[in-house]
Amino acid sequence: MLRKVIPRQQLATWLENSCRQQSTAVPFAAAASTVAHREVPKIAWTQDKAHEIQEQLLEAEEPAVLTGALTRWPLLKWTWKDLRKLGDVVVPMEISWHGSDYRDLFRTHTSMTDPEPPQLKKYETDVELPLFYLLDHITQKEEGKNSASPAAGRGKAVKMYLAQKDIKDVLPQLQQELAPLPLQEAQTRLYRQSVWLGPQGTVTPLHRDPYSNLFAQILGAKRIQLVHPSQTGMVQPFASPLVLRNTSEIDMEEVDARCAEDGGGGDVRPWEVTLRPGEMLYIPKSWWHHIHAVEPSFSVSCWWP
Repeated sequence: MLRKVIPRQQLATWLENSCRQQSTAVPFAAAASTVAHREVPKIAWTQDKAHEIQEQLLEAEEPAVLTGALTRWPLLKWTWKDLRKLGDVVVPMEISWHGSDYRDLFRTHTSMTDPEPPQLKKYETDVELPLFYLLDHITQKEEGKNSASPAAGRGKAVKMYLAQKDIKDVLPQLQQELAPLPLQEAQTRLYRQSVWLGPQGTVTPLHRDPYSNLFAQILGAKRIQLVHPSQTGMVQPFASPLVLRNTSEIDMEEVDARCAEDGGGGDVRPWEVTLRPGEMLYIPKSWWHHIHAVEPSFSVSCWWP
């Protein structure tokens, strides 16, 4: 994939111009879910019960939150201020405008919940910038008035996100702050650990992965909604055999509406949890999941086949 470095002045002009564009659409207020979501259960992880918990999770193949599983991770002690020690490290970021995401590069379906005209949407990936740009963007409410970064103080129209990048490639300084995973199966077959670092409001669209995932929350909180693999037809994956076959073309509000039409029971009903620092969510492979940062957030995905 093409990687690009945006000069500081060009980025400032880019962000300034994007924020001058104003939508005439009426802002969308998220409606209450039309179907009650099922709460993801929590399991208190302890070393002496590690094998028992692993057997329980792998046999059930259902989501669960592990509490107490990250106590051995030095990374859990890091703060936003600590991350600024890495501010000069250049990392590849996503930059999106007016709620856009990677689906807008491919989809033809217009979401019924999307208030923004398509012409205002723009999405760039692998924009290489020093990490302090992103950290200023994340903390702009607290520091925006005094920051020299062009990302600080800008409106909600623009979002930066360090998403799904291998931690050993982009922030190797943090890899040593990790510790063995609470499931031996995951540790033995570990494929990749990816970093997710961004402001409040970032969204990973509804999708599914071919790997199981232990999703560790380090800072902030994320609301995660999950849909059983048996409901794949309901979530409307992209039809193309070449791109985004693992991604839904629609948003969770539409999934909820379809679930309500089917009665909202059994496997139809989505699961939901707000994941907080120190918690780890087990996402079985092939489960659809939608992730929304309700606070500035730092997470690490741990995938294994």
